[in-house]
Amino acid sequence: KGHAEVVSMLLIKQGVKVNQAKNDGATPLYIASQEGHSEVVSMLLAKQGVDVNQAMNNGATPLFAASQEGHSEVVSMLLGLEGINVNRAWKRNERELVTPLRAAIDESHTEIAKLLVIGGSILVDPIMGAHGDQISHVLGAFAQAIKADYDALCAFRLCCLVRAYHEEPQTAEGGPAPAQRRRVAVHRMSQN
Repeated sequence: KGHAEVVSMLLIKQGVKVNQAKNDGATPLYIASQEGHSEVVSMLLAKQGVDVNQAMNNGATPLFAASQEGHSEVVSMLLGLEGINVNRAWKRNERELVTPLRAAIDESHTEIAKLLVIGGSILVDPIMGAHGDQISHVLGAFAQAIKADYDALCAFRLCCLVRAYHEEPQTAEGGPAPAQRRRVAVHRMSQN
């Protein structure tokens, strides 16, 4: 709570530069994202002119920091913003770029990897060696989670179809006949 109160007091002052970076390029949004201070991130994002893609000197963005550190609430907030660059990479060395997705995978943050993939993130580097095994493991868990979600959705829809077909709906005076309502319900379910 202390961080949020201080930030709140600072943000109401005129002339506050929300994108002012430290020598290493870390902005208030980057630091709050890295630390998982979702309330502070929310306040900063509400401030007009905040640059959500402003990176540190090494290329790490607030989304990268939150993804690497496992702060799913912050990642969700950042992914909900228009103009967020989900594939902006941190430069690990001269030959290796690391995206937020790869950072999440490296740290086995499966839920964040799922959020990033749904948000349009892609891996930009080749998958090799032991690192490739780790990515396969995390993406395997991600694929299993997506399949489980899909299976649950299919089972729910099937249950609704069966229920719509077999249950005798109450007849309302002047309303459509039960058989007609079932056909309409089945038709709508099949469309969705």
